Amino acid sequence: RHTWKTLLQKSLPRDALQNKRFAMYCLGDRAYGPQFCAAGRKLAVRLMQLGMSKHCDVGYGDDNTPNGGVFVDLDDWLDGQLMKALPIKTPQQQQRSDKE
Repeated sequence: RHTWKTLLQKSLPRDALQNKRFAMYCLGDRAYGPQFCAAGRKLAVRLMQLGMSKHCDVGYGDDNTPNGGVFVDLDDWLDGQLMKALPIKTPQQQQRSDKE
């Protein structure tokens, strides 16, 4: 709660978090309509207003996703967004680099 109040202070300079990056995965239920992942969306906007940049698109987990809920969405986000954005090599990529 204290962190959120601090982040919302209008006195914070626009570059308070410059040169920092974030990745975010929000949990919610689309049954809530416009309130779906509202806190996460609000936090992402505020972090960018303070100068942070995203490593990748914000991920959204819907509790009503068939066959696994938020975990299916998380797997999709991890594979499709976060892992591609991070400078981490898979064992296969590392082997190819070692051969070059």
